[in-house]
Amino acid sequence: MGVTNLDKTGDELDVTALKIGGVSVTPSGAVAADQMQILTGNGAITIPNSQRKSVILNEAGAIAATLVAPAPTTDDGKELVIVSATAQAHTITLGSGDFNGGTKHIDTFSVVGDVLRLVAYNGVWYISQNTGTLS
Repeated sequence: MGVTNLDKTGDELDVTALKIGGVSVTPSGAVAADQMQILTGNGAITIPNSQRKSVILNEAGAIAATLVAPAPTTDDGKELVIVSATAQAHTITLGSGDFNGGTKHIDTFSVVGDVLRLVAYNGVWYISQNTGTLS
């Protein structure tokens, strides 16, 4: 990978992919968008293709959501923010592994605004914020 210095106003650089401070920028200059997933019933929370993804749990009844472990290296640094939009006993269950590499793999929400913020590293989802109950 080379480095190109642009010294004067008006210089142009033809690129197909660019990262500035770790953020992907499209050739048109727009910053790559974060992803969003809204669950309105039981189902899988998918790992984001981008660095960050918001997941909203929005169902009148309790949602049983599943989540796979992140892939080592490939998913490192990816962040999921899961938020409850309803006051239900929504559960997020890891299909394999445990949160923080520990012994708990289920998080249960109970009120509107409960949140689980996860960061992937080396095949493990690490919790950076949680207002639910781990079991």
